[in-house]
Amino acid sequence: MRATVELFQIREPSAEVAGKCAPEDLAIVEAQLDVCFPQSYKHFLLNYGALHSSYGAVSGVFPGIPSSKSAGTVLGDTLRCRQNLNLPPTFLVVQVDIDGREPWCLNMGALNSQGEAPVVCFNQSGTIVPLYPSFGEYLNAWLSQSVES
Repeated sequence: MRATVELFQIREPSAEVAGKCAPEDLAIVEAQLDVCFPQSYKHFLLNYGALHSSYGAVSGVFPGIPSSKSAGTVLGDTLRCRQNLNLPPTFLVVQVDIDGREPWCLNMGALNSQGEAPVVCFNQSGTIVPLYPSFGEYLNAWLSQSVES
């Protein structure tokens, strides 16, 4: 994954990596959202924090300011979608689409035997579309597509 993130930064001039988060930062956000992040998402947060570019963004945690509710944070994006879209409480937003109506989320209510949550698309009508079996697979696809475009 590291090589792919580095390639993403080289090929995408607007690429921004928030930076490594401390375990204490993650614990604060987990407590605020009343969840325990899956290992693949936790690995991403500890090593990169969040990703942003003209291609799109992967919501995360900003180092040193874990309680930030700004756009691009899992806390802010999730809370906004819960309020505006009636997002189920077991969903955590990892990507917001351009109009904010169909967020991609970790479905924490459907953890597999390894404790990984599938990534799903949720829309205003309440339809849930399965996308990836885990955050790790979603991130690899996201990075690959952003590097190829």
